[in-house]
Amino acid sequence: MTKKIAPPKITGGGGDVFEDKVVAYFMACLLTDMPPLDPNLGVLVALDFQTKASGWLFDDLLMTLSSSAGESHASFSIKSYPQFTRKSAPTDFVASTWEQYLHVGTSKFEKDRDILGLIAPPHGTAVKREIDGLLNKARSERPVDFVERIGQAGFLAKPGMELFQSFGCPPRLVNQGSSTAAETASLLATSRSGIRL
Repeated sequence: MTKKIAPPKITGGGGDVFEDKVVAYFMACLLTDMPPLDPNLGVLVALDFQTKASGWLFDDLLMTLSSSAGESHASFSIKSYPQFTRKSAPTDFVASTWEQYLHVGTSKFEKDRDILGLIAPPHGTAVKREIDGLLNKARSERPVDFVERIGQAGFLAKPGMELFQSFGCPPRLVNQGSSTAAETASLLATSRSGIRL
């Protein structure tokens, strides 16, 4: 069988170049005490890489942040190309998010203070609009209210509904803990934990 030819971006190290630029930005934040995310989350005190052995499933970049509220962590996967469509989140990202959130095989991640995220190049306008619309609605409602309203006409367009459903807990993880629609809404809505895009 003929071996598939890898795209030039991969063979030429394009993914590494993007990751290097991301790391350089956060290194600059570390050196200048500039908050890398929401200022309320604090400033960087440490950056670590390839942290899966330490229990962080998004192991490309782990930030340790310090604020008046204490220490927190932000664990990121870095991808060199857009990951979402208007209707769906990447399945591997969703699965790893739920595994970390439910502590499947790891004790890392505190829901009330830590962050799980994905760093990727900007998505197109239509995709970004759907992602932002879903996250804004999830963050502006209590999870139980969000789930009640999600079925009402006009609350979410069909792509937004499908995008929300794509964030649901994978079937193989359902017996590991709470995995209801309300818990999915909570995961999306959390201001200091959950998903950052």
